[in-house]
Amino acid sequence: MVNNRTKRRQRHGSAWYWKQTDSWFYTVPNSKRRVPLLDDQGKRIHGQGNKKAAQLALARVRLKGGLKPATDAIEVAPAPSAPWSVARVCSGYLEHCQRAVAGGRMHPEHRDNVVRYLNELCRYCGALDLTELKRGYVSG
Repeated sequence: MVNNRTKRRQRHGSAWYWKQTDSWFYTVPNSKRRVPLLDDQGKRIHGQGNKKAAQLALARVRLKGGLKPATDAIEVAPAPSAPWSVARVCSGYLEHCQRAVAGGRMHPEHRDNVVRYLNELCRYCGALDLTELKRGYVSG
């Protein structure tokens, strides 16, 4: 028996053209709901050749959709005169990993492996300034 099932060509959340209505749409992630894309004046975007306009409209939708900066990601930048050491960068990345695990964006085992690897790196060259770090000091 032949399987004539078509596969989705794009991921959810991208702009796509529907011939039947001659309009551009996007599909809301994790749903089957299609939403028409609108231009600056609030009119539907028509025509297969208006892909760039549809992508621009989709970018506007994403911006309006509540992309807010995370409050824990806002940090005070250090003074430009303070030298950045390898240990300081590793410490900052470990804090990022800890927040990612708490938010469910990173697997705890991956964080544990990162901690182990970066601790070894800091024992070896943690006191160096970043400008002094050479590619040969770190091998994968």
